[in-house]
Amino acid sequence: MIMRSNRRNPLVCTLPVVLLSLVLSGCVENDGEFTRIRDTVLAHFGGGCETEVQFSVGSLGIALSRLVVGKNHNTEGVDDILKEASHVQLGVYSKVAQKTSGFEILGRMEADMLENGWKSILRSRRHGEMIAVYCRTHPDECMRQLLVLSSDDDKIMLIEVEGDLGKMIHHVVRNRRFEPGM
Repeated sequence: MIMRSNRRNPLVCTLPVVLLSLVLSGCVENDGEFTRIRDTVLAHFGGGCETEVQFSVGSLGIALSRLVVGKNHNTEGVDDILKEASHVQLGVYSKVAQKTSGFEILGRMEADMLENGWKSILRSRRHGEMIAVYCRTHPDECMRQLLVLSSDDDKIMLIEVEGDLGKMIHHVVRNRRFEPGM
């Protein structure tokens, strides 16, 4: 007599749950281009950085966040902005050592970014802090990608947003109405 166990392999039970939660959350690994940009940026900072947070949110994750935002009455206009986003990637890195000044880093980054189709729209450096904002247009001449690089004495932050940036900017300006103190 052969007895069969009614017990299932735990992997068979947990794998679908894990995969489903990843798909439904929209949080996945950063894409290849973001990883290449990250590697370039960290190399310019001397390579002495440790990852604190790094993730990517796709359209499904953004749609779920719109549901959450829609329930909050203090987020007027945020839903309109999120509606235009299709992909967001974020990376925060702790500096271990910085061997190069912010001015030198911005100069090197400019050449790398231009070579890869990005245009600089803002660069600022002041008292150990720097920020650079790049955009990329597509054949229809609409801004579709925005990359923000921010650095201070301790951290480096990269944010990439994909979507209809023209409409996002329109919603931001419309909702803020240039109120004093904003």
